[in-house]
Amino acid sequence: MIEIQKYTSPQCRYCPAVSHYVDELRDQGALEGVHITHFNAVNLSEEEREKVSVSSVPTLIFKRNGLEITRITGMTDQETILDAVQIARDGR
Repeated sequence: MIEIQKYTSPQCRYCPAVSHYVDELRDQGALEGVHITHFNAVNLSEEEREKVSVSSVPTLIFKRNGLEITRITGMTDQETILDAVQIARDGR
């Protein structure tokens, strides 16, 4: 199973754009079979943030069968998100 964990914050300048890109890709069917989980980083405890190593937002963590394969931190585009999904699917 492929999962994208999306970490954002209401105060983050780039988070709405990155969230929109992920949602748009999902709506277009480009993320078929990909489970997307959204986390508000503000609501995470210090321990939870350290566990997933999220120190800034937006952060997208791409997992395959529960194991992190790659991540994107900061502003990105749809092509880079799709590339990361393919990397997760390939298990690289």
